[in-house]
Amino acid sequence: MYKHTLCFIKRNEEILMLNREYDPVKGLWNGVGGKREDRKRRNTVRKCNS
Repeated sequence: MYKHTLCFIKRNEEILMLNREYDPVKGLWNGVGGKREDRKRRNTVRKCNS
């Protein structure tokens, strides 16, 4: 079982979302996140800064 983080960043009335580029999820929208390799907050900050 994998542990993942998922973050939806909101500024005023806007929400940051990603439009996936590769199959099998190409064209789908999602929040920022990924596999959780370390602490939740640190992982979220790392994903947002990359």
